[in-house]
Amino acid sequence: MSEQYVAPVRVVAVNPAEHKIEDASADIALEILRRADLSGQELPSSIKAFVDNYLGTTGSSHCGPP
Repeated sequence: MSEQYVAPVRVVAVNPAEHKIEDASADIALEILRRADLSGQELPSSIKAFVDNYLGTTGSSHCGPP
C-alpha cells in the first residue's frame, strides 16, 4: 500500500447512467485485504482502520467475511 489516501472513511460508486450511488466500502475493504494478503504486506494504520471498520479485525490473514 502506497499510502496515497490517509484515513479513508467511505468509498462510493457512482453510476450516472442509472442515477445510482452505492456504498462500495465493504467490497473495497475486502479487496484491499485480499491484495495485502497476496503480497504479504502489512496494512498502513490508516488503511487498517478503514478495513477494520467494514470487515472487523484484520489481525488474521483470512480474506472472508468476519
